[in-house]
Amino acid sequence: MCMAKIRDPKQQIKPYFPDFPGKPGSFNDCVEYFKTRFRSLSKTPGKEIYVHVTTAVDKENVKVVSRM
Repeated sequence: MCMAKIRDPKQQIKPYFPDFPGKPGSFNDCVEYFKTRFRSLSKTPGKEIYVHVTTAVDKENVKVVSRM
């Protein structure tokens, strides 16, 4: 997700995710929504799924972070 896109009134997630309960244009609401969605996909109840929010846009940087 790109913060600029989320804040753009022409590019909202609600049309694609109708159950999104957050405020339009709220980056924090979007992040929390997707964290909850990813965690709900766990097939092992009780096992923690760690979600990391980053500002990395460099593909090589993302590769380094994801290897940690």
